[in-house]
Amino acid sequence: MQHIKGFNALRAFSVILVIVSHVGIVEGATTESVKLFFSVFNANYGAKTFFVLSGFLITTLLLRENDKTGTIKIFNFFVRRALRIFPLYFLVLAVCIALAAAGIAKFKPQAFTFSLLFLGNYTPPDAKLNYLSHFWSLAVEEQFYLFWPFVSLALLPHRYWLGVASLAIIGLCLLVLNGIPFDFRGMGVQPSWTIPAIYPIICGCFYALIVDRCSTVFRSNFFLGLCIAIILLPLATGPTDLSVQLSPVGIGGFICWVFLRQESWLANALEFRPLAYLGTISYGLYVWQGILTGNGTYRETPHWPPDVYLGAALTLPAAMLSFHYFEQPISRLRRYFGSTEAAYQSRKT
Repeated sequence: MQHIKGFNALRAFSVILVIVSHVGIVEGATTESVKLFFSVFNANYGAKTFFVLSGFLITTLLLRENDKTGTIKIFNFFVRRALRIFPLYFLVLAVCIALAAAGIAKFKPQAFTFSLLFLGNYTPPDAKLNYLSHFWSLAVEEQFYLFWPFVSLALLPHRYWLGVASLAIIGLCLLVLNGIPFDFRGMGVQPSWTIPAIYPIICGCFYALIVDRCSTVFRSNFFLGLCIAIILLPLATGPTDLSVQLSPVGIGGFICWVFLRQESWLANALEFRPLAYLGTISYGLYVWQGILTGNGTYRETPHWPPDVYLGAALTLPAAMLSFHYFEQPISRLRRYFGSTEAAYQSRKT
């Protein structure tokens, strides 16, 4: 796979924000400036960054495959995604079922059923289990994988219309986010996350569609500064609807700049080895942190999850072991299904 400098660091920053939020550091903020910082840069922001990056990368892969072969092999795409996501996901669910069967962890049939079917974003509020609640984001990702390749295959011969479709979805999401034609915000936590997740994913998709055509603008330092200003805007205005909804635009633009400027000092600085390594194992970090920390400081039983700081401490070794001895060997099978990841192209000056 052609390595893209900086992207693992973005994954690392994202999962660090998630873990920091879930262990209660955000809640423990005392000064107003720290409270403001964590009101913006928290687990939600980390998930949002993951979503934008996912939309950008998946669309880039599909575009490259179509350019190279003239089509998109949907079956191969599904197999590659399954080999990346399913093994660890179902391993962790099996661990949770074993803990529940042993009476260590609380058991709710609906929570496990929705998680097994990748429908965690639709789990009824009264059926949730705190240590499974983070699976909502993986559910949204899987649902995106199910429909976006078909949309891309249908519209890529007329790429302009794929861009129009992306903008239409973004527009609909923004209407719903602002309570038009209905206000979803009074609904349960899980359903209310679906639209806020779709919006940054499709923002990433749209950026992937235009990054080549707009490369002159996107490569400029002015554009980088503008994107950073948008990302930091909530620190100046507070987390208003406008500043929060603009953040995927800033994140996506920043991703484009790094993607196009692989030779830059910033892309190279983001390759700081410990940070890049955390990004490499970020999927495992995300999955295990939820199981081990309970996705928050609250507890539903005295037995599981363990103390939140103990859970956070166990997350890193769990992710390292699962990556090197479980995920990585299975992921190597993707080469047999025509992985288009080799189509990643680092831009040169």
